[in-house]
Amino acid sequence: MTTKELIEQLQKLDPSGSLEVTIGKSPIKDVEVYPCYYDGAQVSILRDEQKKIIGWKWNRSGSHIMIRNIDIDDLAWLLICDLDKDPVVDYSDPWVTEDNEYLKDIDKKIIDNAKALDKEFTEKYGEKYTRNKGEDND
Repeated sequence: MTTKELIEQLQKLDPSGSLEVTIGKSPIKDVEVYPCYYDGAQVSILRDEQKKIIGWKWNRSGSHIMIRNIDIDDLAWLLICDLDKDPVVDYSDPWVTEDNEYLKDIDKKIIDNAKALDKEFTEKYGEKYTRNKGEDND
């Protein structure tokens, strides 16, 4: 899919531009241009004249736009380990009420796990582990 096609579809689906965009259920972390050879070859979908999928094409020349998502575990790790911040979790959506213990339990386990990993690394190596030094906090 080209950038133009993606923009057209997004504008058609959400003319106001106000909906959150995800990859699956994961939030988008960033969008960047990469050379097609970066980290292996890039693949494109091949379609026939009727726009039906017929296969794929491998590319190593040119560039492509990469949309990268981040899952909740990595988001907790980024905040706790890389940025030394406790995550803020918002349960205000009417369908996700404050008494939704299931989501709170999931969040607690994820946050506790990230804090435990951060503590273990710091104790073992005498310094905090930071993958990105806060660079992903844009």
